[in-house]
Amino acid sequence: MVTATCVECDEEIEINDRPRRGLRVICPNCGAQLEVVSTNPIELDLPFDEDEEWEEDDFDFEEDDDLDFDDFEDDEWEDDDFDDDDDDDNDDDWS
Repeated sequence: MVTATCVECDEEIEINDRPRRGLRVICPNCGAQLEVVSTNPIELDLPFDEDEEWEEDDFDFEEDDDLDFDDFEDDEWEDDDFDDDDDDDNDDDWS
């Protein structure tokens, strides 16, 4: 029998089956559903189900949120900050 530590409550869990990656176990102490993610050493983690759908409310972005770029002043950037004429000294062929 092998033991591993629950990532939720830090209690030791006895794994009766032969541990293998992907094996799902339930912590008898807190009830967390865990998955064996490593066998050497034995490591448990919360399982990730690819078929789980992301909820739209997982993000704090609201459709009514407007991005306001009026706070940026035009004079913060000068045209000569992006002058390509200085690159003429560098005749590297990029093609």
